[in-house]
Amino acid sequence: MPRVSQKVAQETRRRIISTAFKMILNDGFESLTFTNIAKSAEISRSGINAHFKKKEDLIHEIEPLMVNLIVTRLDFTSAKNFWDSWVNQVDNEKDFQHVILCSIEFSFSKTGFENLINAIDGDPEECTKIAYQAVGYAQIHLNKKE
Repeated sequence: MPRVSQKVAQETRRRIISTAFKMILNDGFESLTFTNIAKSAEISRSGINAHFKKKEDLIHEIEPLMVNLIVTRLDFTSAKNFWDSWVNQVDNEKDFQHVILCSIEFSFSKTGFENLINAIDGDPEECTKIAYQAVGYAQIHLNKKE
């Protein structure tokens, strides 16, 4: 069997990542299986395994896309504005909800959580408190919706 070119391999990898991210946004983390990704991306399951040995490896590649979605939806100009924008997203935006649930499922990394706190403008103690409240709010309210 001939080897695929590096260009084709890169395109396949990009398609897997893109498809998986869209699945998280549209259907939530629960839908993210290699079998479902293979069907949706129209590639073989072994094709996915050639690029990603474990689901965690794929999530690691999707993480920057999830962070970007979170960051672009929130107002970091003050702790109050952050809280208001967080609650609005958690309560009203399905794709944001799915990304947050996926983040909680794979645990906010310590660095990621610290970056969230540091992104909020204001008193560091107040920003830390509001970030913890925000994550708790999401976990409680999103688990009720399931």
